[in-house]
Amino acid sequence: MDHGRRQDERSAALWERAPGPVAYRVCRENISRLIEAHPDAEGETVPACPEWTVRDLLAHVVEGCQSRYRSLGIRSQPPRPTDGLGAAELLAEWARLAPDVE
Repeated sequence: MDHGRRQDERSAALWERAPGPVAYRVCRENISRLIEAHPDAEGETVPACPEWTVRDLLAHVVEGCQSRYRSLGIRSQPPRPTDGLGAAELLAEWARLAPDVE
């Protein structure tokens, strides 16, 4: 009897695939909480992206949200340029635009 396989099947049954908008929102919320809990980390290097800081990576993710926002043709609250924004401002921008993108 293969107990490992049976355990894997039980574990897989506990995981249900979330719809894309839900998964995006949960990731955004988790990333936001992580950065808010470590406000001094925005200048730290990201191990998986050694050329980027936490702030750079956050700006990149926010710019992706902004791109999607623009592609939806929403004009009520135009995205802000991310240049010069700190982590707190980037998180605020992401939170402002995300409901229309999610």
